[in-house]
Amino acid sequence: MLLTTLLLVSVAVGTGAAILAWRERPKPGASPLVALLAAQAWWSTCIVFRLQAATIPAKIQWLQLGWVGVVCVPVAWLYFALEYTGRDRYLRTPYIAALAVVPAVTVALVVLGNHDLLVIESYTIGTDGVVRFEQGGPWYAVVAGYTYLLGLCGVAAIVELVTSDAVAFRGQGVTLLIGLAAPWVTNVGFLLGAFGTAGVDPTPIAFSVSGVAYLGAITRYQLLETNPAPRRRARQLVFDGMREGAIVLDTDGHVVDANGYAIDALGVPRGAVLGEPIERIVPEYDRLRDENTAGHLRLGDGDEGRAYDAAVTDVTDVHDRCIGSIVTFHDVSTYVRQRQRLEVLNRILRHNIRTETNVIHGYAERFGDGDASRIVQERAERIEAVGEKGRQAVELFERTRETQTARPLAVILDECVEAVRETHPDVDVSY
Repeated sequence: MLLTTLLLVSVAVGTGAAILAWRERPKPGASPLVALLAAQAWWSTCIVFRLQAATIPAKIQWLQLGWVGVVCVPVAWLYFALEYTGRDRYLRTPYIAALAVVPAVTVALVVLGNHDLLVIESYTIGTDGVVRFEQGGPWYAVVAGYTYLLGLCGVAAIVELVTSDAVAFRGQGVTLLIGLAAPWVTNVGFLLGAFGTAGVDPTPIAFSVSGVAYLGAITRYQLLETNPAPRRRARQLVFDGMREGAIVLDTDGHVVDANGYAIDALGVPRGAVLGEPIERIVPEYDRLRDENTAGHLRLGDGDEGRAYDAAVTDVTDVHDRCIGSIVTFHDVSTYVRQRQRLEVLNRILRHNIRTETNVIHGYAERFGDGDASRIVQERAERIEAVGEKGRQAVELFERTRETQTARPLAVILDECVEAVRETHPDVDVSY
């Protein structure tokens, strides 16, 4: 009676948590969490009916039906852990099909009635009236190992939340691990024969603890409201989708990753880039390193080549040790071409202004020394001065684009004072 009561409690708690999770669909992790809780509730329900069945065949039937929940629990748990933490790239059809092999074979064995592989048809009735079945066929060991393997994989994904900077994520991670640990520890004890009722797996009873943990995660730590799933995906999208090339290097200068923009700029397949020395991919890399981690880069030959502003940034770990570097480069070909056109136009304009003002001066001198001649010459000189100011402005802008080297103020003052003393030796300069 006590065993049945505990199982009904686990069903009730799990069903409540499943209803709350169902309302949060289609948020990441909601659907697989519903599947997980439903599978746990089904497993517990089958054990309740098995305990209440009056005949051995009926008990065996409920034992067989319970396997559906048994094999669904680890798959739903892993699916939830991956989707909830943003590792959705592993949830594609080929991976899901691979995960479904063991559950499908198990269900097929149940349907075909091949108990020699799954459950040995040997049972006894204990002093407490509980019918005990001998478990441990060859496929039973496969299912047990499969369950623990998927559980560990899910734990590896969830552990990251425990170390998160966000308090909510840490709380979510802890409660989820508690929800897994309770039935896990119970099942280990059952397999080792630590419980008196060895014929009935008490693991579903521990699902009540899991249900409480999941309820706490949903209500207290907003399990499906504050969701970490976008973080990993967003960072990958920023890296792959940014309009700037990025090549990640290890400490030996080998390419370990590159975004799509960089692959397109290099014009080579991704497979030909990864693992290669950066000098082979970007011949000007050493110069970029020597130029204080920033400079200009040109990729491509001839008219097809393009100009880039490039920079090299070191990547450090939590101990401030360099573990690699990242080369970023931005296409400035359009800017460079516009700059070249402006420089050409500026030279042509200055040349034409100088030529035309010389002609004006020549003709103005024929007018003699009258006011008209003087005014024409002054205007011509002003036009020539405007052209000269334009040249000076262009040179000033060019100097501002050049890399500046910091110099001590005292050195600059000494140079200025020395220049004044040379040009004005009769002046006493002190500072």
